[in-house]
Amino acid sequence: MKPIFRAITILLISLLISGVFSGVAISAEGDVQTLVDEIQALADKSRKERAADRWLQNALEDLVAKYNYPWRDSLFSDDFSDGDYRQNPTWEVSTGQFWIDRRLGLRSQVTPQVQSTQPAQTQDRQRNDNDLGRVLLGALAQQLAGQQRRETSSNNRPTTQTVVTPASIRTQVAIPTTFAVESIFSQNNRPGETGSYEWIVMQDDQASNAYKLLLTTGNKPTIELVRVRSSRDSFLEVVDVPSLNDGGEHTLSWRQMSTGEISVFVDGQEVIKSTDRPFRYGFKYLGLVNRGGDFSITGIEVLGGR
Repeated sequence: MKPIFRAITILLISLLISGVFSGVAISAEGDVQTLVDEIQALADKSRKERAADRWLQNALEDLVAKYNYPWRDSLFSDDFSDGDYRQNPTWEVSTGQFWIDRRLGLRSQVTPQVQSTQPAQTQDRQRNDNDLGRVLLGALAQQLAGQQRRETSSNNRPTTQTVVTPASIRTQVAIPTTFAVESIFSQNNRPGETGSYEWIVMQDDQASNAYKLLLTTGNKPTIELVRVRSSRDSFLEVVDVPSLNDGGEHTLSWRQMSTGEISVFVDGQEVIKSTDRPFRYGFKYLGLVNRGGDFSITGIEVLGGR
């Protein structure tokens, strides 16, 4: 008998003996989540009837919290194997470009563009006048204007600026406040190269009210958990994730509860554990944004919780 099943069985037997609950069928080889559900029912009943002492009550609830996985309803999934992101399911590109890479999935590449800004050209005015006085005055005025142009020419030289236009895409899906986003992604940048990618759940198509995970690669890779309210970002957590410096394929699991608990896992390792006052209502869109670099999504699924 596996340790987890043994522990659960012992707890359930203890509860049966104490008379807190009866009629629960237990199988050591059964599904873990089924047992967790039954323990949750026992914990709720014992709390309501005050049938268990504080230690046992806390032990039950801690066990449920440790092994419970409420995200069981698949609301959306796409592995892009059909070669078309525009149907079954439908994704809508807002900015930039996306394409299907048969090996990597939904791919986008964003590179900074250098733009040159040209100053406005000064046009000299030509005058033809037979009046000698006006000709002289005109010549003097042109001389002064030429001197001023020479003095200001250094300020009118062409300037350059780096512009990054993100590639953003979204799909419409009803997401409750208890949700999980499971994703397999690849960063195709060279190791150590800077890049930035976002996963977003949005209440509106402008992402003015949303939660998002922001991945930044480079010499110091990080993941940031951000809450957006009325288009204002609040950074809830920022953590270093050194393993992302190596590029290649990774898994991302983003889980949130309606009670406010938030967990983020990268390659099966928990990197963020936080709490935030959740939105009262759920979300309407799932979005992906490439803000710089070469990234791809091999598969993505949204799960709803109970």
